[in-house]
Amino acid sequence: MDYRYIFRRALRITRHHKRLLLFAFLAALMLPGRMGLSWRDLPPDVQNRLVDVVYSDAFIPLVVLAALLALAVSLTLAVLRALGRAALVQQANRVENGGALDLAAGWKYGKEQAGRVFVVRFLLALPALLVFSLGFTPYILSAYVFYLPAGSGEGLGRMLESLGFFLACSLPAVGLALVWLIPARLLQRLAVRACLLEKRPPRAGIARGWGLVKENAGRIAVLWAALALIDVGLFLFFRLPIAAATAALFLPLLILIHSSPVVGWVGIAAVISLFWLLGMTVEGLREVLFSVSWTLGYRELTGLGRTGEEEWLAESALL
Repeated sequence: MDYRYIFRRALRITRHHKRLLLFAFLAALMLPGRMGLSWRDLPPDVQNRLVDVVYSDAFIPLVVLAALLALAVSLTLAVLRALGRAALVQQANRVENGGALDLAAGWKYGKEQAGRVFVVRFLLALPALLVFSLGFTPYILSAYVFYLPAGSGEGLGRMLESLGFFLACSLPAVGLALVWLIPARLLQRLAVRACLLEKRPPRAGIARGWGLVKENAGRIAVLWAALALIDVGLFLFFRLPIAAATAALFLPLLILIHSSPVVGWVGIAAVISLFWLLGMTVEGLREVLFSVSWTLGYRELTGLGRTGEEEWLAESALL
């Protein structure tokens, strides 16, 4: 595998086809985090209202409604991410075959193939999801402790017991899930391209990807390690500074909430929006680079060959 060519070509495409960021934003789509907000940061009247809701008859229906809403949002984001990934692969392959970038064609293809990509990602993530869920089962089953009336004599003991269950079961489950997810994400990259570039159904795509891993473990491991090093660099030089800058602006605003709630909350919303956009830009560029790199690697592994443009690039300047 010509790693030098793969990364030169991926950098060139990332630089000269910036419109791919539109699909990359979808592929990397995520919601802003809670940014360090805690119960103590809420105004006292809001805290009191939330406590009243917890001990009301409407609490369980609200929890179920919130869970269903969260599930709907998660599925929507997953489908949009699948659409973006499919479009990125198709457009990178189109460029490699000598075609021009076509956002309309990419969007159409992404909508058509989002289902395949979603199924591949779901099947490969399912073992980790099941292990992770089982780890939380004891905690969920013992969560009734939080509905005990205030001042209940057994409240503290039950809460400590619930916490013990949570730590004893969830931590090993998280560890096992991560052990599975690391190789599964690598396999996912290959399986998605097997589905899209070779028009295979999801299960056959996963089998094809696994076959490539067994036949080319060393070459694939080198590509994965090189991309992992790029990820480390992105963390140190982009993600970490963005997180530090966010914290530096965020903490004073948390203090301001107590003296001027409106100004504080508006400021927090502005900071979250700004740094979310910055973070999404970094993640979008990363997704373009990584997606194109894996697409080029897949083409070499499967013998799709190089076009005349690719042969010229192999001998040309970096960018």
